[in-house]
Amino acid sequence: MREHMRANENRFSKYVEAFGENKPTLALLMASTEEPTAEERRLLGAIAHDLGDALPEPRMDCLPSKAAVLPALESLATRYHAAHTRLVDELAARYGEGPRLRQARRHVQAGALLGPITLTRLASYAERDAAAREEQQRRAAAYEAWRERSARYSARKAGPLGRLTHHAGDFYPQLDRQWLTRCRYCEETIYPEPGHIDIRYEDREKPRCHYCGIAYTKNPADEVHDPAAWHRREVHE
Repeated sequence: MREHMRANENRFSKYVEAFGENKPTLALLMASTEEPTAEERRLLGAIAHDLGDALPEPRMDCLPSKAAVLPALESLATRYHAAHTRLVDELAARYGEGPRLRQARRHVQAGALLGPITLTRLASYAERDAAAREEQQRRAAAYEAWRERSARYSARKAGPLGRLTHHAGDFYPQLDRQWLTRCRYCEETIYPEPGHIDIRYEDREKPRCHYCGIAYTKNPADEVHDPAAWHRREVHE
């Protein structure tokens, strides 16, 4: 039944579309190549019974209602959602919660299912983000040390009276606006390469997120980033 639906995906498109918010469950069921669980077999059997005579040559005008399939479909959706939640928890315990796992957690916490492609790649995403976190910490430490030195210099330049009214921390926001950028996709702060700090603005390379590999030019104070972008790009694959 599963192989038949996969091979006739276009013919069954209207049948699948009619399930509305339960379509992701069907997509996961059809994409799987593993031995079906008992619950998956029950759903496939309900679909086969529901389609009946439409199976050999399914036609849109003979596809029946899906009322008999919905209970099994909703039950499987609940099982899938619990499995996806456990997967995110297990990967977070193993690798820490990086950008990809954080976005996946938001997705399942909203009651949605992860897509088939994301499921197969999530472990490698989590492992890669864990390795990237070390670089993130290195850049953050180098930037914060430079910012402290630069802020202290700015405070000294303010003169005797200025030193009484200004502290190094007062200059942090100005330096952050000048040097830091927030990635619109993974929402991580993009720190400059340690060797690029103090380079003239016009000579700097565009800051690049080492999680996503994407270059940005806007400052976090000016940039309206879209937390849902990664969902649309990855989770629904």
